[in-house]
Amino acid sequence: MTQEDKDAALGRIVRERKEAQEQFALLNAEARRVGDELATLAGFLQGQPSIVVFEGEPVGVEYSNLAGGRIFHRKDINADAIIKLTNEIREINDKVRRLTEEARRFGV
Repeated sequence: MTQEDKDAALGRIVRERKEAQEQFALLNAEARRVGDELATLAGFLQGQPSIVVFEGEPVGVEYSNLAGGRIFHRKDINADAIIKLTNEIREINDKVRRLTEEARRFGV
């Protein structure tokens, strides 16, 4: 492998690792957001389940007013979406680790 090839490979590794780290941060932020939604929903279910309102579900004005306009979204409690999200987090974490190891081999 020529020095030019090594430089190109290292540049690719550094770029891919940076992109993977950014994706990892975005996925973790989404996981935190979903976690916050689930925690809020849990609090309502434990304390005032009658005022839990979901998007697109008809609910009486009385309950809607008691909820203070707080509307939960199905996508935030979708187990399949959460499984997909956590699988993506693990995959991108593995990619970051692999790319970091490759960069170490180049002395970075």
